[in-house]
Amino acid sequence: RRNKLYNKVGGECFFCGEHFDRSETTLEHLLPLSHGGPNNHHNYALACEPCNKEAGSLPLIDKIKLRDKKRVVQVPAKKKSIFRRLFE
Repeated sequence: RRNKLYNKVGGECFFCGEHFDRSETTLEHLLPLSHGGPNNHHNYALACEPCNKEAGSLPLIDKIKLRDKKRVVQVPAKKKSIFRRLFE
């Protein structure tokens, strides 16, 4: 299961988007088993170990919020000013 999913997503953590080695792969149930989620490939996501631990058995909506929070890209101030000058 893990190998197939790893090949499909290219070793990218569902939450933080970081790439990790196949040996570091953990399976995350998006809808936790403790919340009635199924134990099948439709409910799996790959996660790095720190993100998997942080997500724990959070409800699905909170896992999505966690992913969105972790994937926010911070643009350096210098690049912002160049962007603003182009469009002001």
